[in-house]
Amino acid sequence: MNLYNLINEELNNYLNELFDHPLKTKYNVINRRVEDWDVVTFRFKTNSETQYDLEFMETETFIYNKLNNGKRLKDYIDLNHVVDDFINTVDISFTLTDRVLNDPNITNDEYAKETNKNEQLELFNRLTYLIKTYINEYVTEIFVIGKDTKPSKLKIYKKLYQNIFSNKYMFFEGDNEGYDNGAYYFIKK
Repeated sequence: MNLYNLINEELNNYLNELFDHPLKTKYNVINRRVEDWDVVTFRFKTNSETQYDLEFMETETFIYNKLNNGKRLKDYIDLNHVVDDFINTVDISFTLTDRVLNDPNITNDEYAKETNKNEQLELFNRLTYLIKTYINEYVTEIFVIGKDTKPSKLKIYKKLYQNIFSNKYMFFEGDNEGYDNGAYYFIKK
């Protein structure tokens, strides 16, 4: 095994361990509409008093989107929940709260901006707790995370979300009309 592979393996083990410790977090629930979508926001603070919004946007996704294994989204869903070739999904994103307050119609590009406040570990453990809370409180069959962000952040997000969803959801990459670079899908088993 070369040094690069060994470092990646150790980093993956480390990230799995880090993201497996949800940090109980107080939050406020804010319900609103953005464009045509219902958005449930969990607003919370870190120890530094930095305030973040973790958003769960209820959208619709085309069931014929191609997945990385060559199949289509429709091959993994209950077709009884399909309306006009679309199924309800929940997009997950988070950002600093002041970005949302300054622009309630914030775009995907805004979510890609840096949120580095030297509190990544705390932040990811709070996100783990809040996403697991959402999963327990809301019935959701498909979660979507867009791939339109910096590659370094995307690797961390992917590892975080794979850890959160690993037991109850299948993981796929695939096309998505809402994201230029496609999306990650977490589909309930």
